[in-house]
Amino acid sequence: MRAYYWHGLSLALLTLLVGALNADQVVLLDGLVLKGKLLSIDSGTVKLDTDFAGEIDIRQEKVRSIATDEPVNVQLDSTKFLKGKISPSPEGTVITAAGEKTGIRPDRIVSLWRRGAESPADRQREAAAASTKRHWSHEVSVSLSGRTGVSENRSFSLEFQSTLQGPQDQLVIDLAASQEEDNEVTNSDDFKASLDYSKNLDEQNSWFAKSLLERDHIKALDLRRTFSLGLARKLIRQGKHNLELRLGLNSISETLVTGTPNDTFGAEITLSHTTRFQHASLETQLYFTRAFETPANDRFHVESDLDFPLAQGNMKLRLSLEYEYGVNPPPGTDRHDLIYSTSLVFDWK
Repeated sequence: MRAYYWHGLSLALLTLLVGALNADQVVLLDGLVLKGKLLSIDSGTVKLDTDFAGEIDIRQEKVRSIATDEPVNVQLDSTKFLKGKISPSPEGTVITAAGEKTGIRPDRIVSLWRRGAESPADRQREAAAASTKRHWSHEVSVSLSGRTGVSENRSFSLEFQSTLQGPQDQLVIDLAASQEEDNEVTNSDDFKASLDYSKNLDEQNSWFAKSLLERDHIKALDLRRTFSLGLARKLIRQGKHNLELRLGLNSISETLVTGTPNDTFGAEITLSHTTRFQHASLETQLYFTRAFETPANDRFHVESDLDFPLAQGNMKLRLSLEYEYGVNPPPGTDRHDLIYSTSLVFDWK
């Protein structure tokens, strides 16, 4: 029994000793010795994976010497690359590559990476390439309800949105339609299609162009075409809390179901606000347009969506509120129009 005990203890000590001997080593200027696995050196930072603290970052200028237990890739300048083991020396570090030894101070190493890993330069190039790429994301929301028996009622709404996001610009394509009938009486029949493009001028300012097509038979609107062009400024940008102001000029051309045309030029103001909570997000947009020649065509519009993510990562429940006030609406329609709905949203990339 005693023999087994000493055999096990000797094996454990041997394992620890071999592990210590095989560990990489970083010696600081104050004499502190750190052991672990040297992961990389890049941009003045030495990354070391230790048993006692996991991955740690060390300022390269504070390192006196480095030692590795296996060959690593080392970049000394823009043209000189070596692959070999590193050991301490009076100069600080010696790299043994292809049988030749090269002495260098640790703070002069441009970058270091292990065998099989990507070099810092390759990672930077990939990150730069990814930052210039545009990425599509899509979203579909559906709402459906009905009733039969005592009365006949059915309603349906569908909205599809695609966003092409780049590092400096954004394109949003939006299609929406809804219809509702109650005892064969149509209470809702509308369609919207829009293209919204914006491009950054700097971190806070951008310009935008937007084209919008609308049809709403309940409002006696056969077709309305709106084109807007202007400037935008990010008033608040704090990750979970964003506020953007848009100022622009627009051209509106509309035709009523009676065939009466109405063309106007004007100015518009849009305020977009987004807030993300722990388990929900709220997006609100306030829009006001002022007609230069016919102020009676002024409109005020509010849209607000409150989203609650569901268990599945690409599904959420949306509560929507839409309100519009028209100063001079078509004959037979009210100035106030309020729509509220609940829908199921699917999103993907």
